[in-house]
Order: sequence, then structure tokens, then C-alpha cells
Amino acid sequence: MKHFNIFYGSVFRFILSTLINFLISYLPYLFLIYIGTHYILAYLVAFILLLISSCLFHIKFSFLSSITIKKIFIYSIYYILYFCLGCLIIWYCVEIIKFSFYLAPLFSIILLPVHYIISKLIIEKY
Repeated sequence: MKHFNIFYGSVFRFILSTLINFLISYLPYLFLIYIGTHYILAYLVAFILLLISSCLFHIKFSFLSSITIKKIFIYSIYYILYFCLGCLIIWYCVEIIKFSFYLAPLFSIILLPVHYIISKLIIEKY
């Protein structure tokens, strides 16, 4: 019988790498907001950092897969859609419900379960 350890599962590794990616993107977002950058532009810069770190962490660490140009390309296309949904969530939080643009990106956590499933499918298929 194989011993089950949560620390070796792809869900745990995905959550851990997502937390690291969050810090890599959220801290620059906060800094850019602090110096007066519009929240959508700050989110775009944070997204670019997130795309780079996410490709590396999710492909290599979360799903223990090899990094290929095809995988990065397809994952990047998906991430652009993910960015658009995140932008929509942030815009809605800031403009419609008048939530702080400092905290609005935190609402994108609702995308996390679907993000895991789609990321896993893309990375395992390509």
C-alpha cells in the first residue's frame, strides 16, 4: 500500500506555488499602486511577472513536467484569458462595489479551483 503524503500531491504543490506566485505579483502591484499607477496598469505589470513565474513554478514544480516551448505558448494563451477574467473581477470590485484597489486582486481567488484544473490539463496534455 502506497503511503499518502499531502506534501507530494500536485494540489498541495499547486497551492504552494500559487502562494509564491501571488507574492511575486502582488507586491509589485501594491508598490505600483502606492506610487500612483492606475490599478489596471499595475495589474498588467503584475500579470507579466505572474505569467513568467507561473510558467516556471506550475510546469516544473506543481505538475513535475518538463518545460517546452509548446507548453509555455499554450499555457501563456490560457493565462491571457485568466488575466482578462482577473481584470474583470478587479474592475467589478473597484468600480461597481467600490472595494479598495489595494485588496481587489484578492477576489480573484475564486478562479483558483478552475485555474488548477485547466493548468493541469494543459500541462499534462502538451
